[in-house]
Amino acid sequence: MIPRVAAADMRIGDVDIDRGDLVLMLIAVAQRDPAVFTDPDRFDPTHDNRHLAFGLGAHFCLGAPLARLEGCVPVTRFAQRVRSPGCAIGPPPYRAHVNLRGPAAIPLDFAEITPRQ
Repeated sequence: MIPRVAAADMRIGDVDIDRGDLVLMLIAVAQRDPAVFTDPDRFDPTHDNRHLAFGLGAHFCLGAPLARLEGCVPVTRFAQRVRSPGCAIGPPPYRAHVNLRGPAAIPLDFAEITPRQ
């Protein structure tokens, strides 16, 4: 959830929001709009990845470059060393949490792990 204070009166869908109202945006459904994304429930790392996870404009997260690097390095090493990975169970169980969303665990099957180089 991303809390914001409305800077002006506005209407979103059928809801009127007054200037000064607290608005909570739920970004967990980002990139899942079927009017914008083909097959939005399927994981596709090649689709357009404009997202709000690190904020935007004045609210942009200063730690975003480090967070991206910290995600990129292990994923790259995994792809370089793990052969034939796959999910060991079909869909993994999700955490029951309102804003810390994601799988509780993702058990993997794989053919082998190649030695470090």
